[in-house]
Formats: sequence, structure tokens, C-alpha cells
Amino acid sequence: MNFWRINKLKEELINQTISQSNLFLYYFMTGIFFSLMIIPNFNYYEDYQNISSHWIDWTSTTLVYLLGLYFSFKANKGNAGKHFIDRVASLEVVLGIRYLFFLYLPLTVIWSIFFEGGIYSDFVQLINNIIFETVIMLRVIFCIKEIAIQK
Repeated sequence: MNFWRINKLKEELINQTISQSNLFLYYFMTGIFFSLMIIPNFNYYEDYQNISSHWIDWTSTTLVYLLGLYFSFKANKGNAGKHFIDRVASLEVVLGIRYLFFLYLPLTVIWSIFFEGGIYSDFVQLINNIIFETVIMLRVIFCIKEIAIQK
């Protein structure tokens, strides 16, 4: 299973050499992520000062994600494409891990040091979440397009 090297994963997806056990692990990791998000008393939005920021964050990141899925489907040649779910799930896991370390955590540290509790706290956190989701979905779309062209 590949957790880091996106080029190796793309090569496996192009050649369809990715094993079913690895695909299961990618799906399983996605399931774990979503189950962690709905743990009782876990409030993903607790850092926001204003209640409307919760809804703006949820709406904008959900919209970015759903649009990203749609454009990923189109990049995978739509109805004529193959292995869409396998490609999306595995790419989202690997890219999510990479950008968590190289984008989201540094932006969160900057937010914590300079903006937390201030008047721009909610705005900066919103931008952080929207940028993170947008970058992952754009990379997924471009990777799927590369895979679909190669195949």
C-alpha cells in the first residue's frame, strides 16, 4: 500500500495493478476518517467564534468536494470511464495525507500563532479549510485526468 508516493499510485492505477487488499485499505481509511468526524462530543467547528462561520465552512467545503467529485468523474471520461471509485478513493487518501502535513498543518500553526481569538480568526480558518479542500480536489482531478489519458 502506498501512503506517500503519488506517482507510484498513479502508475498502479494506470496499469490496473493495484491489489484488492490495497483498495480495501484505502476505502477503510476513508471510513475511519468519516467515522472519526462523527464521534459524539467531537466538534470539528469548535474553534469558530461565530456560529455562522460553522455553516459557511460546512457549505463551502462540501460544495468544493462535490464539485471536485463531479469534475473528477468528467476527467475520468464520464460514463465511458473505468474504475472511478477506485481512483478517487485511493488518490484522496494519499493526497489527503500529503497535504495534511505540507499544507493544512502549517496553515493551522500560522492561524494558531497569529490569528486565534482575534477578529480575523474565523476568516483565516475558513480560508485555511477552503484552500485545503480545493487543493486536494484539484490534484485529484488532475491525477485522474493523467490516468485517463494514459489508459
